Amino acid sequence: MDLTHKQLLLLASGDQLTDLPTMLKVLSAPDLKTLAKSFHIPVQGVTKPRLVEALLKKGQQSSIAAMFQPRRPAAPSMERTILDRSVSVFL
Repeated sequence: MDLTHKQLLLLASGDQLTDLPTMLKVLSAPDLKTLAKSFHIPVQGVTKPRLVEALLKKGQQSSIAAMFQPRRPAAPSMERTILDRSVSVFL
């Protein structure tokens, strides 16, 4: 499903955007590179699909907060952190 920027803004307006793969796919390549750099993912010579793949892989890792507070259910996941940053990069 190919979303336009306007459609994405509509989805994000109510904090209903929770699908990280969709969010990453609609980001422009420069925005995706900015996001990847913020997570210390190398971007030099890497294609957009590979950046999406690397960010999704990063999202599966444990966050620092989860490592130190594993029983705290409110600790944000790495995937949620990436999603939040991707929305802020996009907007």
